Amino acid sequence: RSGTSGLLFNSGFDLNLGLFACLAQGGDLVLFDELMHSSVREGLRLSRARSAAFRHNDAADLEAHLRGIEPGFAGCVIVAVESVYSMDGHCAPLREMSALCRRYGACLVVDEAHGVGVFGHGGRGLVEELGLCDEVFCRVNTFGKAVGAHGAVLLGPPVLREYMLNYCRPLIYSTAMPTHALAAIKAAHEFLDRHAEARQRRLRDLVAAFQAGLAAAPALAARALASPSAIQGVVVPGN
Repeated sequence: RSGTSGLLFNSGFDLNLGLFACLAQGGDLVLFDELMHSSVREGLRLSRARSAAFRHNDAADLEAHLRGIEPGFAGCVIVAVESVYSMDGHCAPLREMSALCRRYGACLVVDEAHGVGVFGHGGRGLVEELGLCDEVFCRVNTFGKAVGAHGAVLLGPPVLREYMLNYCRPLIYSTAMPTHALAAIKAAHEFLDRHAEARQRRLRDLVAAFQAGLAAAPALAARALASPSAIQGVVVPGN
């Protein structure tokens, strides 16, 4: 979209580690979904900001945290969520959460690792599908899932790109992505521009067939996780 810059990383883990380590400053607050990926938690361990988890996909609990910020708080508030959660397949209530961030003056960061390809026009993700690009401060799009390559890109305002180039240590002190990886990413996105919608319809058909099969097997259906996404889980007892 207009005004968006991209910055490439070697992996989504590197991107989240660097972003959450250096974006928030001392005196800032990061509120994150309790099921956020380990890469975000590792970045927050390196951050000087305070952080706190809110209940998974619970907009009311997020609002309680936002309302509970002490009077006179002068820092920035960052809210971090995933569009699609990798273990359970849940989709975040992005409309409700973006509205809360707008109301309370917080910045919304969305990890689209499992939304890219399977949602949105051209596979651009759930944020794009819901028309929320202008409501989100930045997005983390990865190339290791539906895209079938590796690496990740941070999408956000140009000032964020310049900041990360100067302060994100996992980026500054890592070898740049090789040319062949960029070629694979470019080819995959050209394919998605032409075929994403047809592939998404086929994927939805497969998900529906899988769920119908589970419904016909009550023992399995009782252990299935409710999910509208391509990630369909059946809990197996034991380790």
